[in-house]
Amino acid sequence: MISGLLLTGAAWAQDSVWIDVNTADASVIVRDEQNNALARFEQISIGRGGTSSFHRRGDSTTPLGEYRVTAILGSKRYNTFIALGYPNVQQADQALARGTISAAEHRRLLDADAEGTTPPATTALGGNIGLHGLGDGDIRIHQQMNWTRGCVALTNEQIKQLLTWITPGTRVVVH
Repeated sequence: MISGLLLTGAAWAQDSVWIDVNTADASVIVRDEQNNALARFEQISIGRGGTSSFHRRGDSTTPLGEYRVTAILGSKRYNTFIALGYPNVQQADQALARGTISAAEHRRLLDADAEGTTPPATTALGGNIGLHGLGDGDIRIHQQMNWTRGCVALTNEQIKQLLTWITPGTRVVVH
């Protein structure tokens, strides 16, 4: 359950920093314009289904791609939820070409991207993808396995530190 809007914005932020989510080495790295590492957070968790270049609702994979932060929300369940603009335009275009989503759904996804808002999660592509803390979750499970339904999870302390670098519009690359 996500509640309590902290920050949101339609205008994309400048790319003075960006977030590098490296799923292979289970890390989140804050990088500057020259790709220098400014901060590193290790032992993250991703979707229990691994990663996917074509995520679908309910498959528990973490979608690969480039996104923008659309909102930063207080969350009873996760402490903090940093919403991403998933699916992005490229993913929406691919889904339309494959017949996975309708033209009307495609239009809603493109509109959300143009407005800098969180895309609807009601298509076959799913949604509500973001970076979040553990809330009251078990740190031992987090340390032992990938457990999310597609998001990137950090500890509550890590997400708090990460927030010092993030604003709505910050670029996030998941690979």
